[in-house]
Amino acid sequence: MLVLAHREFTLNDFENNLISFKNVIYSASKENVKRIVYVSSVSMFEGHNAKISKDSIPSPATISSNYKLKSELLLKDLSKSLKIEFVIIRSPLVYGEGVKANFASLMRAGWKGFCPLPFRAINKNKRSLVSLYNLVDLIEVCIDHPKAVNQVFLVSDDNDLSTSQMVTLMA
Repeated sequence: MLVLAHREFTLNDFENNLISFKNVIYSASKENVKRIVYVSSVSMFEGHNAKISKDSIPSPATISSNYKLKSELLLKDLSKSLKIEFVIIRSPLVYGEGVKANFASLMRAGWKGFCPLPFRAINKNKRSLVSLYNLVDLIEVCIDHPKAVNQVFLVSDDNDLSTSQMVTLMA
């Protein structure tokens, strides 16, 4: 079993990363890896205004989200010819110990009781989140569950929050 995840990158990295990803899949096949669990992202649905479902059509708007969609398609395609099982997990923002970037900045501001923007006014947007622990639990299930074979999963804590609600909870 092999679990893969990617970080943000630039256009210069796009082709090199796809080639590297392809090489990882081929190497996994040579090492008789039975299943690849690929942690992707819901970011490929950035243009959607409606709630994302398994039937939503991806519309990547960034280099990174386009790469993640291309990686998923590559994995699906190669898994057939190489006879490797795959599982794709499309994750929203992951929170938990060690979280970084804007989420960490927002948490620090909340802990200090300082919020420079009017977050209470941002209350109509809803954002899915997933706890690192819940994501790890899903990955563990997907490693060997027979019904996970060649499936794509959307994961979240099933409690979408507005920015205002997130800031309130963080504070």
